[in-house]
Amino acid sequence: MECNFLGSGDSVIPPETIEKIKENSIRQPINKFMGGALWQWKEAQMGHKYIMGIDVSRGDSADASSICIIDFDEGEQVLEYVAKVPPDVLAEIAYKWGTMYNAYCVIDITGGMGISTSRKLQELSYQGGLYVDNVDTSNKWKWDPKINDKIPGINFNSKRVQIIASLEESVRHDFKLKSPRLLNEMNSFVYINGRPDHQKGGHDDLIMSMAMAMYVAEASFSQLTKVTEQTKAMINSW
Repeated sequence: MECNFLGSGDSVIPPETIEKIKENSIRQPINKFMGGALWQWKEAQMGHKYIMGIDVSRGDSADASSICIIDFDEGEQVLEYVAKVPPDVLAEIAYKWGTMYNAYCVIDITGGMGISTSRKLQELSYQGGLYVDNVDTSNKWKWDPKINDKIPGINFNSKRVQIIASLEESVRHDFKLKSPRLLNEMNSFVYINGRPDHQKGGHDDLIMSMAMAMYVAEASFSQLTKVTEQTKAMINSW
């Protein structure tokens, strides 16, 4: 509701937050792969929970496709990829790197572009887990019969405000965002008629994939952690 009172041009991420990120957490990657399109800050750590956000474009438009992987336990970005590739090729890239981190995966299927990526990951039997909107898939021990009726992914536009709010809140509360490329996108990410979007000539591909990963981290992994802690408490009381 607050965004209804914001004028066009207001920054989604406050300037003071952007400056704090720039000073405290921005780092050059330890590795660059795929012609510099894929940046890696940390390799996978045993026992850590990872979430992968995927924003899909056609591969031949002005927008690029992007992948971001975050470490839920450490609260930091560990990998990102941005390039113009077809949706099925993007799925193969996501499969390779997502498997390395055993990352729980959320894909934007708004407008149908991400459906090809989602289906391809299913075809490849991706083992990290695929987020299904409004279905509890974060708990791998809990089977939900509704899962087979839906295409894995999230309709970004229907939850745009909530998803972007998760990003803004996370970075304000010291999530360690590492990427200079992503920080550049934040500088031109503003409210346009109350809607968070990039300025003309700017891009928000990495913002989209990062925001989805953070939203799912809050909506799914945080709840799963609470349930796990409650279960441990119950067992201890017994």
